[in-house]
Amino acid sequence: MIRTIGLHRLMIVVGILGLGAINLFLAWTLTGGRLFDTPEPGLRQLTHFTEISTDPVWSPDARAIVFQSNHEHPDGKLYELYSVAVNDGQIRRLTNEQQSPHDPAWSPDQKYLAFVVHENICVQRMDGDPATACTPAPNAERLAWSPDGRILAFDTSGRTGGKIHALVMEGGHPSGPPQPIGPGAYATWSPDGQCLAYANGVGLSGSEVWVSRKDGTQPLLLLQAKQDIYPFGWSPDGQFLLVKRDDSSGTGQLLAVRLADGAEFQLTNNHESHTSPRLSPDGTRIAFHSLRESDSPPGDHFNIYVMDMPALPAAETKALSGECLPSAAVGRVTPPAPQGIPRYHGMVLPPAVDSTHLMIGLVIVVALVVMGSLFLFTALLKAGLGQRPFRREAHAIVLVFYLPAILVSGYLAIQSGIFLSPAQRLGWQTYQSEDGFFAAAFPGMPDVKTQGTGDNVSYRDKGFTYTVLVTSLPNGSASDFNADQKLDELQQALIPPGGEVIDAADITLDKYPGRELHIRTTAALLSPFIEARLYVIGNRILQVIVHDSNSIPLSPNSAVFLDSFQLLESK
Repeated sequence: MIRTIGLHRLMIVVGILGLGAINLFLAWTLTGGRLFDTPEPGLRQLTHFTEISTDPVWSPDARAIVFQSNHEHPDGKLYELYSVAVNDGQIRRLTNEQQSPHDPAWSPDQKYLAFVVHENICVQRMDGDPATACTPAPNAERLAWSPDGRILAFDTSGRTGGKIHALVMEGGHPSGPPQPIGPGAYATWSPDGQCLAYANGVGLSGSEVWVSRKDGTQPLLLLQAKQDIYPFGWSPDGQFLLVKRDDSSGTGQLLAVRLADGAEFQLTNNHESHTSPRLSPDGTRIAFHSLRESDSPPGDHFNIYVMDMPALPAAETKALSGECLPSAAVGRVTPPAPQGIPRYHGMVLPPAVDSTHLMIGLVIVVALVVMGSLFLFTALLKAGLGQRPFRREAHAIVLVFYLPAILVSGYLAIQSGIFLSPAQRLGWQTYQSEDGFFAAAFPGMPDVKTQGTGDNVSYRDKGFTYTVLVTSLPNGSASDFNADQKLDELQQALIPPGGEVIDAADITLDKYPGRELHIRTTAALLSPFIEARLYVIGNRILQVIVHDSNSIPLSPNSAVFLDSFQLLESK
């Protein structure tokens, strides 16, 4: 007689296998599918310090890399600039400022090294007398020398409200005070020196990469991301832009973006962040600093690395002379050029989970439930269909099968975003007014116009215009009119010639009177459909309006916008 495995033993074996599969799935999902990291081609570690080494910059001849480090200061509070030879790893100290020089930039002729020291931009000769000459530049960061050596660009005011400036250089020294170029940060020059790529909105609920002329004119939006994204250099042929983008877990990965069509090519695949990537002058290697595992002593410390730049497929369409983007990208419909950074109310965006993760998770849940049910039925049969207690078996089945199924189901529900608001599931951003009076969700960064009597916050997207109009009446005038009468006047003003009100209903917002309207018009050059909510709040009139320029009824997203409007402070 063949001896069979007992129910308890079989449950233990199946449970262990099931829990292992669950752990593997969760680890794979939480690491963004990078559970098994692959080595980057030609990866080499150039520094081996137990402290911090960051911001690598290639020398124009590609033989050395300048970086900043605090490894020679025991307290770790002061930094100096160093160079490391790429071939043999020899390290040489370049500064002795005792004031933490940072953000180095090497002049294209290799004669000068610029860096920031205590709110000054300083320039040091590299081929003779190492004396430095400094120019006041409060809050200067991230220096970038133009390819012809005539302009030194930098940005100020930190991450979230950066402004790009330029210093005209003659003989390695400024010939005048800094001149403003426009909003942005992390400026990097095109190979011909005629264009700049820069970031906007870094540190907020979403960021962008723009490309413009070197004087800030003719800006074009290239990239948008829910996480921070930074440009760090163009390929020598001008076809690719090297960027660092944070993923949903906050890990920075390096990508090459093809300017002709926006195609992205991921260059790193490691669970640690890679920061400040810089292309070598010939475009064959990338230098960066990283907190990844290294052959240095254990501990949290950044070191400098280099890796090969893989061969990438070039686009057939290239930029014409005088263009900052290839002709295929020029003329794209883009949002207005950034005019400073609006204030945003914090919003949790749904984690990025693709269909593969969800399907694997669902398969695991179904398998656990099916196996648990089979074992429960088997235990019930062995107990004589309930003639004797089978509490122990039932408890074991719940712990091994049903409880993990519930946990995985909850995780999948959170990842799929069913607990988020409709605006959050769409990835919209919540704009908060400067005075903290109201907030509303928009598909992207709205255009904000401040007028004498109020604000006009508006965003256009795929034929729809989402607008919040705020009008402040003179003090004391709030009691001069009846709220219903004012709502009637606003309703009549919204109806265009040839239009009619399809629906109208009185509503309230935090006990303040309002009205909801749905208007249709057949007049030419006007939106066929208009939906609005009007409110009278003290001495302020608020109009939340969606205009639809399409020939079909309003999108369900219009309700998302209208429902997202909220008062933050009752006045």
